[in-house]
Amino acid sequence: TSVPTLFVPLDGPGLASATAGLVNLDHILVPAGDAEAVRAALAYVAWLIETLGVPDMDVVLIHVGEGAMPGLDAIPEGMRVRRRMVEGSLEEALASENAHFANCMFVMATRGHDGIGDTLFGSHTERLIRRITCPLLSVPITAP
Repeated sequence: TSVPTLFVPLDGPGLASATAGLVNLDHILVPAGDAEAVRAALAYVAWLIETLGVPDMDVVLIHVGEGAMPGLDAIPEGMRVRRRMVEGSLEEALASENAHFANCMFVMATRGHDGIGDTLFGSHTERLIRRITCPLLSVPITAP
């Protein structure tokens, strides 16, 4: 998609408490695959934090695999960000991280389908949506 799109699982928790209608979000999880994706995702995270009025939000950059975590220079000033390095296949590792964080959502940058594998099996974002129980905001790779 070329516009930000929020996916909320039918059987998962939403972003608001069922009784009070208040934001029920403690953690924003951001997959850190490459610097361009991290920049795009963090631009939307900053917008989301400002829009929801939750400046103390816990933002977690998650890098799957070996090597240095990309995009650290894209962290907006004042944003509190933790870093996690995990192993495994991308979708498995991120789904496992979903299980470790209550009241969370993913913000994941996407380029859409950029190869035959994505056309046949879905993009990383599409495959992750099938495995997680929390909301996911899919954002285009270009910054807002």
